[in-house]
Amino acid sequence: MNILLIIREEIVCLIILSFLFFYSHIYSKGEQKRFIRACAYVIGHVIFDLITVITVNSNVHPTINWICHIIFYYFALLFCYELFKYCLSLVVKVDKKLKHFFDIVTVIALLIIPFCRIDYLQGNGTMYSFGPAVYLGYSLAFIYSMSGLAVLLFKYKKVDKTVKLTLFPLIICLNVLMLIQVGVQEFLFTGAALTIGAVGLFFAIENPILKFRKRLFVDYSTGVKNRNYFDEEKTTLNQLCFDEGKDIAVIMFDINGLKDFNDKYGHLQGDNLIKFTAQTLMEKLRNAHDIYRFGGDEFIAIYIGSKVAFFRQEIENVKNACNLKGILKCDEDYSLDLAIGYYLKNEKVRDINELIDLADRNMYTQKERMKADKIF
Repeated sequence: MNILLIIREEIVCLIILSFLFFYSHIYSKGEQKRFIRACAYVIGHVIFDLITVITVNSNVHPTINWICHIIFYYFALLFCYELFKYCLSLVVKVDKKLKHFFDIVTVIALLIIPFCRIDYLQGNGTMYSFGPAVYLGYSLAFIYSMSGLAVLLFKYKKVDKTVKLTLFPLIICLNVLMLIQVGVQEFLFTGAALTIGAVGLFFAIENPILKFRKRLFVDYSTGVKNRNYFDEEKTTLNQLCFDEGKDIAVIMFDINGLKDFNDKYGHLQGDNLIKFTAQTLMEKLRNAHDIYRFGGDEFIAIYIGSKVAFFRQEIENVKNACNLKGILKCDEDYSLDLAIGYYLKNEKVRDINELIDLADRNMYTQKERMKADKIF
C-alpha cells in the first residue's frame, strides 16, 4: 500500500487550509475569529484523516486507532455546526435560548459518539470505518450543513449578493460530496468536502468585494445604510411596491436644532447625537425594511408589505424615546428632538421618489410647527 498516494488529497487540503488560517489570523477581528475557529476544526479533521489512514492500515493498538477516529468525527461535526451558526447569523438574530439548544444537542452527540461501535472494512486500497459512531457523527454534521443551506435558501433575498456567489455554491458542493461519501464510504471525501466548506466560509467573511460594498453603502459613524445604498435599492423598491403592488410607507426623521447643539457643545457631541439617533431608530423601528442616513441629520425608514401595519406604533415608540432625558453626558436635561413626517402609498403616488418627497414635506411641516410652538 502506498500511503502517500492515498493521502495526497489531505496534503493538498492542509496546504490550502494553512494559508487561509494564517491569513485570517493576521487580521483576527470580529467574524475573522469565527473563521479561524472553523478553519481549525477542518485542519484538525484533515490531520486526523491523515492519521487514521495510517492507523487503520497498520498494526497500532486498537484503542489508539479508535481514539483517532473519534477525534476525526468530532472535528467534522464541530465545523458543520460552526458553519450552520454562521449561515443562521446572516439572516436572523439568533436567540440565546435557541443557541443554547443547538449547543446542548451538539454536546450530547459528542458525549454519545465514544459509546457507539466503530467497525472497519477492507476497501480497494485502504480500510475504512463505518458503524453507529460514524453514522451519528456524520449524520448530525450533514444535518447542520444542510440546515445552513436551507436557511440561505429560505432567506435568499436577504443574503448579500457576494455571499451568495461564494458561500452558497460551495456549501452545495460540500453537501453533495458528503452524500457521495454516505453512498460510497470508500471514497474518503470528508476532508476535501470540509475544506471546500471552509473556503466558502473564508470568502464569505474575508470577501474584499463585500468589504468594499460595506464601506460604500454603510454609513461608518452610525452603522445604518447610507444614501448610496438607498439610491441603489430604489429600483427594487419601485418594482416591489409599484409594479407588484405591495404596500409601502416612508418615514422621514430630522434632528431639530443640530446647528445650535453643535455651537453649544461642539461637533464631537453633535456626532454623538447623530449616532444616538441612529441607534434609537434601529432599536424602535423593528419592523422596518431598512433604515438609511439620508443626509447630515436626516434619516429615512421604509416599511414594506405586511410590516406597514406596524409603522405608526413604532413612530410612537420613537416619540416616547425622545421624551427621555439625560441621553448625552454633555447635558443631563437634554432629550432627543426629532421632526417626523411620513407618507403611505396610495393610487395617486407613482414612484418611490414622489413618496419620499411627500414624506419630506410632511416632516418639514412638522418641523416648522415645532419651531412655532417653541417661540410661543
